[in-house]
Amino acid sequence: MAALLDERSSRAAMFARRLAVFSFVLFGLSAFGLHRRLMDVPEFVILLGLILLLALVALFAVAWGWRRVWRFGDRGGGNVAVAILFSLTVLSPFAVAGVFFLIEPPISDVSTDLDDPPVFVGASPRTGAMNPIRPIAPKEADLQRSAFPDVSGRRYGASIDHVADVARQTMKAEGWRISEGPPLGEDQIEYEIEAVASTPFLPFPSDVVVRLRDEGDSTYVDMRSASRYGRFDLGSNAARIRGFLARLDVAMASEAR
Repeated sequence: MAALLDERSSRAAMFARRLAVFSFVLFGLSAFGLHRRLMDVPEFVILLGLILLLALVALFAVAWGWRRVWRFGDRGGGNVAVAILFSLTVLSPFAVAGVFFLIEPPISDVSTDLDDPPVFVGASPRTGAMNPIRPIAPKEADLQRSAFPDVSGRRYGASIDHVADVARQTMKAEGWRISEGPPLGEDQIEYEIEAVASTPFLPFPSDVVVRLRDEGDSTYVDMRSASRYGRFDLGSNAARIRGFLARLDVAMASEAR
């Protein structure tokens, strides 16, 4: 009887369950390694490709296993359910990224000033896998203008040193790693604050520079955010600039009260 039951257990369903659970665990360990900086983004992306393949194979195995369970009465309905749950959980971030890939422009460097973008000075040296630090190409600038017309600088009726202090505090509150740079000079009319920011779910790094210009009675703030890896940022840099400047607006308004 035991041998008969073993023969009627769906091997495909069991295989799908094991593969789906393994892809889920591998995804979690890989994300942990990226968060802890135990691996760089290129290695993580290779693992993501493997995880995607494993999850897709698990789904195909689910289809075969479910066919055996439904048509021939093999045991394995629970394995099929578990495999579907874990494989779809793993595939959901890929699906979300795919949607953003389709709706967001193919750029990875966004600035509030496209005619004279803030310049990266203290950004880490680039390796072969990283995006080079270069001027924003005219085609990319046109794509940004079309997709993100609301990404623009801010003017505050305060001194440059005061705005610089509030901007630095806001960057720290965002959890960004601020680069050590020279202090603001007494008669300096332009000042940059550089930092490294990361995407919230998976910490893909971007270099950020906030530029402040003294206009006499006011200070104008521009910002630039550029992904270190990949040709497509899936809208993350524009979202980062919007979010930071909105929080800077709130901080400056509260300081003025």
